[in-house]
Amino acid sequence: MKKKTIKRGLKTLSAGLLLGVSSYALYQADKFDVNDFPQKEVVVCGNKVSMEDFYSRLSYTRNGWVYKTEDGKNLSVDSLSDFHQKDSLNHLNYLQAKRTRKVDTVYVKYVQQKDGTKEIIYQLGSYDSVNRPSMGICEKGCVTVREFVAEDPKLQEKEDEYNDEYNQTYAHEDWHYINGVNGIMNVGQSYEVKFVEVCMDEVSANLRQFLKQRKKYLESGKNPKYITSRFSFYHDLINEGKVVPTDKISTKEQKLIAVGVFDAWMKDKFDLYSYKNYERTKFILLKTNYNGIQENSELHQKLMTKCFTIDGIDYWKYISDKEQEVKDRIPEKYKVQFNKCLPKWKKGKMTYFDKLEENRNEKGRTAYNLFMLKNKIKNMFR
Repeated sequence: MKKKTIKRGLKTLSAGLLLGVSSYALYQADKFDVNDFPQKEVVVCGNKVSMEDFYSRLSYTRNGWVYKTEDGKNLSVDSLSDFHQKDSLNHLNYLQAKRTRKVDTVYVKYVQQKDGTKEIIYQLGSYDSVNRPSMGICEKGCVTVREFVAEDPKLQEKEDEYNDEYNQTYAHEDWHYINGVNGIMNVGQSYEVKFVEVCMDEVSANLRQFLKQRKKYLESGKNPKYITSRFSFYHDLINEGKVVPTDKISTKEQKLIAVGVFDAWMKDKFDLYSYKNYERTKFILLKTNYNGIQENSELHQKLMTKCFTIDGIDYWKYISDKEQEVKDRIPEKYKVQFNKCLPKWKKGKMTYFDKLEENRNEKGRTAYNLFMLKNKIKNMFR
């Protein structure tokens, strides 16, 4: 009697799943075995549930597989095993952050040394340093710009290059915010590619910064001071007659600018940012599961196109083939972490839901559904 009741109950469950399934999909599904996932328990929303109880409370609906909790709540198995839904906190922080602007004043002065030489001292708040602080910083929605102020006119003239009027600091830091909104902090990418993306986040911010400097350069009657030393390559292009700056940027100049900014960053900034970007990459992918660190070329290209589309011009097409240069510069110790240690660590921490997600991603939705159905049937006949 029990077997007849079970069989009748399975008719509706199986019909929708088997409809239109190819023989190949059936063959693939038959290769799956419940022993592929040997855990005896599954954790649902922090609660341990026996595998038998999990499959007994599982049903198939038009919205996919649903697990019914003891208190009657229906939970989508897809949502329980979807790293995109579980690991979007960093991205949401950017979307929800209030966009604000702040200015820090940095006082600059000469200090006489015992040997008679003068040393430049930077005072930011209560801290003095011989090292110039960063020109700006972006934390979620808040962009902080540093303004360097000196009593000595000659020192002020020297420091002006680092102020927003000439440096276009806000344009640079604000682009980090925009890249955050576009998804630079999202998971769903390999460690190595995410490292490339956070490097390109810096390159694209430099590109936007340069374009703002170029605009000020033209508005000032081509005053060379508005193109700072960071982008000295552009002065070289002008002096060599390779570009004649006008309001409209020609296709030829677009490529020269994109390549020039990229090459300058790789030469002057890559080593400086290498460790920082290594740590940032690990931070972004820290909480995602093994499925969330798989390379996704299509997603990468879409994100990079967004990051490098500035004032309606897609600059990514000019330097996309140069990203291999970034990969080639990754220190070997970082590559070992990215390609072996960290993926192996995440692989070992996979939960049952993580493995269901891996199954769905690798085998496809139809084969995954059949696998779940097969497990449920086995559980009924235990």
